[in-house]
Amino acid sequence: MLAPVPPPGAPPLEKAMRAENIDSNYELIRRLEPYVRPAATTSEALAAATRSALAAQLPELLPHAPEIIGYLRRYFGLEN
Repeated sequence: MLAPVPPPGAPPLEKAMRAENIDSNYELIRRLEPYVRPAATTSEALAAATRSALAAQLPELLPHAPEIIGYLRRYFGLEN
């Protein structure tokens, strides 16, 4: 669970997640999972689906797409 108020040196993604009322990486994955699960067949398909889901559902987190894609790759077992 993320701290209620991110510390001054918190990573940018943590600050952005806090601004969107997302309490943990797992909660972020759970929010995106319905949109990206069908594409969890290849890393490339998952990356494209993640960017689309972020643009539609959580556009404020789009600048953090590479890091979020990494979380989802590990979650779905698609690490290279």
